[in-house]
Amino acid sequence: MIDGVACKQIGMQRTEWSLSWRELGDITPTIPACCIMKAQIQESSASMSMNLVRRLIKEVINDRKYDILSQIVHEDYVYRSPDAELRGTAALEDLFEGYRSSFPDLHITIDDMFGDDRKVATAFTLNGTQSGPLEGIPPTGRRVSVSGVVHSRIKENRIVEEWEMLDMSALIHQLTFEETEPA
Repeated sequence: MIDGVACKQIGMQRTEWSLSWRELGDITPTIPACCIMKAQIQESSASMSMNLVRRLIKEVINDRKYDILSQIVHEDYVYRSPDAELRGTAALEDLFEGYRSSFPDLHITIDDMFGDDRKVATAFTLNGTQSGPLEGIPPTGRRVSVSGVVHSRIKENRIVEEWEMLDMSALIHQLTFEETEPA
């Protein structure tokens, strides 16, 4: 059995309980239970962080449940994008409603997500039909599908900061591109 040094190195108390890979179907040496518990705690924290971001997208953005925003977003929240910096939940709600006024059927789909207990990276696709003005572009009635990435930082079990990159050139192109018939 590995001595208590390994447990102390990862910041946990050594226990007498241990699991071995043999019990899991392999023939590798015994691993202290504290090491397995530490890995499970880290995985659980990462899952909790990713679930926060999932809730923000599904429940707040897609389902418009702004009343739960304070459960998900920290009071010191900061949103950053290449052309904006917003602070607080009220500014975030205004941002969502601004997009919603241009795209009433706005829907975000999570394409990929990974993270740990402090940071989450999410690749997403924004879909919607423009029926309100956006960035000086009058309503076109066109359906758009635009990719983006957001990096979320977690503090005290809530999202405290986000950096978002939305492919605005693709969005503008989809709204303004005029198809022409070949000559």
